[in-house]
Amino acid sequence: GMTAAGIAVLTRRGERLPFGKGFVLAETAAGAIIVAAFLLSGSGIVHAGMPEPFAWGVFLCGFLLGAGAFLQAYMRTSGKPEA
Repeated sequence: GMTAAGIAVLTRRGERLPFGKGFVLAETAAGAIIVAAFLLSGSGIVHAGMPEPFAWGVFLCGFLLGAGAFLQAYMRTSGKPEA
C-alpha cells in the first residue's frame, strides 16, 4: 500500500519513475517469495498443531532478490543530476 501511494504521488507530480518493468517484476517476485516463506511454515498451525520450522532459506532468497533489484536500480540512478 505504501509503495503504491508513493508511486501515485510521484506520478501525479509528473516525475518519471527511476525504475522499469524489470524492477517491478523483480520486487513483486521477491515479495511473493517472502510471503511463501511464511505460508510454508504455517500449515501446522492451520491443523492446530505445532508450527513447522521457518523456511529461512526461502525467505533469504526473496530478501536477496528484492535487495539486489533495489541496489541495482539505486546504483543506476544515483549520481545522475536532477532535472
